[in-house]
Amino acid sequence: MKKSIALAISLMVSAGLMAQSYEDYVSAGINAAQNDSLKEAEELFEKALKAEPENYRNALVYSNLGKVQLAQGKNRDALESYSRAVEQYPKAPYFLRSRADLYLQLGNYRMAIADYTTLLDLDADNAEAHAYRGYAYSMTRELDKAKADFSATLSKDANNYVALLGMVMIQGKMGHRQEAITQLGLLIERFEDKAELYFVRSELEKENGQAELALFDLDKAIELNPSNVNYVLSRARLYLEQKNGRMARKDFEQAIQLGVPRVSLAEELNKCK
Repeated sequence: MKKSIALAISLMVSAGLMAQSYEDYVSAGINAAQNDSLKEAEELFEKALKAEPENYRNALVYSNLGKVQLAQGKNRDALESYSRAVEQYPKAPYFLRSRADLYLQLGNYRMAIADYTTLLDLDADNAEAHAYRGYAYSMTRELDKAKADFSATLSKDANNYVALLGMVMIQGKMGHRQEAITQLGLLIERFEDKAELYFVRSELEKENGQAELALFDLDKAIELNPSNVNYVLSRARLYLEQKNGRMARKDFEQAIQLGVPRVSLAEELNKCK
């Protein structure tokens, strides 16, 4: 009798008749994510959403789904998931912030500005939202708006890194390159492990015709963040301008290893004689 019961249960499981519940999928997805089983977590969250598509808790599931997709480099899928969470709760700061940050990462500055503005409508004293909206404004060259946001951040948090860097970047964009270079030197003394500080300074030094200083800063930026393809390409192109084809080719090859299609660099590689 016991064998018959065991066999019946086994057949029910194999036939899918003992389907997991919404809560089971969500709980298992969270556990998988915590154990870095990202693909498994993604599949489990998707099963939860399919099981109960109208559940009021799905915004949190979509948010968690976005996180594991982002961790796998599925940026567009993550953006869709975050957007579904925002659709369900359009005034929830956590969901808005996740989507705004991803828009910023993807270079969609207008949409990032829109989400940060909604956040600030909900909480005018949100220093981080001011800082990141300021950065987005700086990238769209709305420098007065960017400066106002950075100032708002620094009035609440005088040590906010994003706002401090943003103010320096505005100086550079306004043509005050040497002043910006000086300020970057002061920031580097405080945040010496921030690769982007060296990179930003190298860009200003290139504009100032200080190629050797720019190469020095690019070396440091790449030492701190060797997987950043923008840093590697910037150094490659500067080597090329300096007629150092051997070193330029080495960096272009490194960029290809980091995922840049070889065909997109073919013309520059041909110049590395």
